[in-house]
Amino acid sequence: IVEIRVHRPACDRETLQEHLCQQFGLQEAVLFSDEESSARIDHNIAKRMLEFLEERQPEYLGIGWGSIIGTATRLLDRVPPHDTAIRSVCPLVGNSSVSSRQYHSDENVRIIAACYGAQPVFLHAPVFYQDEAERNLLYATRHYQDVNRLWDKLDMALVGVHDTTIERDVGY
Repeated sequence: IVEIRVHRPACDRETLQEHLCQQFGLQEAVLFSDEESSARIDHNIAKRMLEFLEERQPEYLGIGWGSIIGTATRLLDRVPPHDTAIRSVCPLVGNSSVSSRQYHSDENVRIIAACYGAQPVFLHAPVFYQDEAERNLLYATRHYQDVNRLWDKLDMALVGVHDTTIERDVGY
């Protein structure tokens, strides 16, 4: 009455990683099992992201925000500062109004820059604005334009792309 069949996946992990690289022009793709808790997955992704950063050592580094970046900064809290080829670290987005450190780009930049002996560059701006006029005021400042020029120099950007954890956690 009951029949259970186990089918092989259409492709293995390595084949899927190669396909992702070809499809999206990536240099490398790393897949993680979704059988673990989201905190464990974030830990594994953050750990591999930091290994990748150490391997590549970009001169100019941009930092996003979120649970993976927050996990990476917590891992770096335990790493002694050391010199690398990384010259400058800047945020890719403004700061959040939530109290969790992982959503404060400038704080993430400070921690990462300190660990790698790089110069931190802070945005000192919110991620969301009251209106277009407020946004335009920020965009017109010399400081914002300096950061914008730095974005054009970035060799690497570290961002977390995964489920909608932030929506569940803080309502964004």
